[in-house]
Amino acid sequence: MIQKRAVIFAEGEFTGKFSKTARGILKYGSYEMIAVIDSTLKGKFVHEFLPVTKKIPFVGSLKEVLNKKPEVFILGIAPRGGQLPPSWREVIEEAIDHRLDIYNGLHLFLGKDEALKKRAEAHKVTLWDSRAYPEKLEVATAKVLGLRSKIILTIGTDCAIGKMTATYELHYEAQKQKFKSVFIPTGQTAIMIEGRGISIDAVPGDFMAGACEKMILDYGKDADYIFVEGQGSLSHLGYSNTSLALLHGSLPTHLVLCHDPSRNNIKDTPFPLPTIERTIKLNEMITPPFRKAKVCGISLNTSSMDEMNARKIITEYEQRYGLPTTDAMRFGVKNILDAITKTE
Repeated sequence: MIQKRAVIFAEGEFTGKFSKTARGILKYGSYEMIAVIDSTLKGKFVHEFLPVTKKIPFVGSLKEVLNKKPEVFILGIAPRGGQLPPSWREVIEEAIDHRLDIYNGLHLFLGKDEALKKRAEAHKVTLWDSRAYPEKLEVATAKVLGLRSKIILTIGTDCAIGKMTATYELHYEAQKQKFKSVFIPTGQTAIMIEGRGISIDAVPGDFMAGACEKMILDYGKDADYIFVEGQGSLSHLGYSNTSLALLHGSLPTHLVLCHDPSRNNIKDTPFPLPTIERTIKLNEMITPPFRKAKVCGISLNTSSMDEMNARKIITEYEQRYGLPTTDAMRFGVKNILDAITKTE
């Protein structure tokens, strides 16, 4: 993981739907976090919104924290389509002029912007486009079948529903239990946390599954458990391609389903969220016939509920579906990992 003094840019969006990158890095990153830039929350602290232990302030601008000598400026917002809003350019230029490396999770690569590239070169700073992928990728060939590891992939009834969180919590629980565990980062947020990985949604279609296979072979050859961060949902029109690629590239031995019981529609659409039954059936059916993975647990996002109602609905799901159920962030994932450990 990366350990540098950092500032996250989340102007006007930290509590909105496009700041998943900022929140993920704050929860799981090892940066020495100086501040989050969001002028709408100036005077407040991150722990008022997220379960973090450090007292990280919100500030209105980069100049307010320059005296603390940040090294990295992280773009913590991922707007739909991943393009660079015009208003961000001036802020990025300011960060470059103060010799901060820029960590970018957008689909638009800053390193291909000639003006920003020249500016960065003049100030000897790095523009890291975390979604950039290796030039030489291959199609998937099922080489992971030769590994002894259990490969666990998180899937979802929708996108942005807690798959990265569940994957990290499973990975940490496995490490806690002294297993050799590996986390496979497949999206820009986890890549900026881990300092490695391939953003599957940026890879040409023919090579998406192969990119996942490559990471598993590169990072997980000797692991007991390989936890693959899920992306999208097979039921989401916009992001089903990444979900399918991860199913076929990782060839999981186990699946963990993520779901938000308070969500009614598929994200950014008028269409109803698919049922748990349909999601399980669809994902299990679409795995290759030579590697039939089963859903072995459910992780619910109960952030919109108080603890009493969260525990109540977890019990209801567990009884209804006969699967160990939890909220990974609130209550941990020991019951799900125990179920995985007991299966072949």
